[in-house]
Amino acid sequence: MKIKTTQLLSILFCISAACILIEQTGFADNSVIRTAAKYIPLLCSFFGIITDLHNKHNLKNIIIVSVFSFILLISIFIFNTSSEIIYIVIFMYLCRNVNSDLIFQKYCLASGIVLISTIVSCWIGILPSISNGERHYLGFLYTTFGPNIFLSFLLSFVAHRKEKIKTIEWLIFLAINQYFLIMTDTTSVYFCILLIMILFYINKKTALINNNLSNKSKNVIRLIPFIIVLFTFSLQFYYNKNYSNNFCQQLNKIVNTRLSLNRIAMEKYEIRLLGQPIQWNTSTTNNLTNLDYFYVDSSYIQIALQYGLLMLILLCFIFSKAFEMSILKRDSYLYISLLVFLLHCVFDPQLLSFRYDPFLIIFLFSIEYCHKNKKLGVIKNEKNSWCYCYIQ
Repeated sequence: MKIKTTQLLSILFCISAACILIEQTGFADNSVIRTAAKYIPLLCSFFGIITDLHNKHNLKNIIIVSVFSFILLISIFIFNTSSEIIYIVIFMYLCRNVNSDLIFQKYCLASGIVLISTIVSCWIGILPSISNGERHYLGFLYTTFGPNIFLSFLLSFVAHRKEKIKTIEWLIFLAINQYFLIMTDTTSVYFCILLIMILFYINKKTALINNNLSNKSKNVIRLIPFIIVLFTFSLQFYYNKNYSNNFCQQLNKIVNTRLSLNRIAMEKYEIRLLGQPIQWNTSTTNNLTNLDYFYVDSSYIQIALQYGLLMLILLCFIFSKAFEMSILKRDSYLYISLLVFLLHCVFDPQLLSFRYDPFLIIFLFSIEYCHKNKKLGVIKNEKNSWCYCYIQ
């Protein structure tokens, strides 16, 4: 049976995502698995590029792919660019014609397999059971990695399955969420998942969110990423100016000292247009103390400092297009997933990540979708019949 090109590319994305996720688990301590997890995504990338070139072998595509491949090799072997960013760009391009639902489905498969295999392997003793006081690693390299993978899995699951998710499935997810809270004490993920469940049931019972995904609200909804970034920096600048008062100290304590860590980084580095190299230090072992710890958890502040304002604006634009697509499709469940993920990124560093953020991969698909529906939007009415309306 012949596999369609879109199916093949989505499978390559699935394999690559699984390999990148495995690098966050105890399996990566094995040199063979670690090497395979490092090079399989690279092979998938080149195979995907060749497949794409074979299907559209005109001069324009040959030039684009040749330049693309050259930049990829230079980035990896000379400038040592983060492999995650490289894979984001590659699969964003390769999956430009792959339906977003298929991307979410394949990410669910990859993250689900990694989650189950890692935790079960820890339970039966294949992976070591390590703990940091009362916080358990559950087979991952750090306590928060498992819960964050689960959050990304659930966001993709909601975006893919939509209203078809059954109550029994939510009860299972709620139990897993509670398990992660007890074992890892990762509160930010715990409350984000509760928020997803609340928004899901509010929308399912009242259609409140779906009813507000109209063309009239399009411009406001598209600004959501920029509004969240503005809120993040406003809060941080307020803290930087008033960090000694009681309110700011209590707020910093609630977010696990993230505001104070952000302030230290912003005092040491200025925000530039194109960013700057920053050496983060997240280790507290090998005779290092907590005073040596240097990291910014907020995605927006970290990206602004390390990659620059242009990159942050580009990412806001990417998510703005995804929100616009959710309006055109009247897809309230994609909207919920995008919203919760961006709120999570206010204090967590998963935004610019191939490992945790499947929403970046649908960027070019969402642009094409929005372009095709620029004048003719396809909208479901209350009776689930199709009607067409002109979009100004």
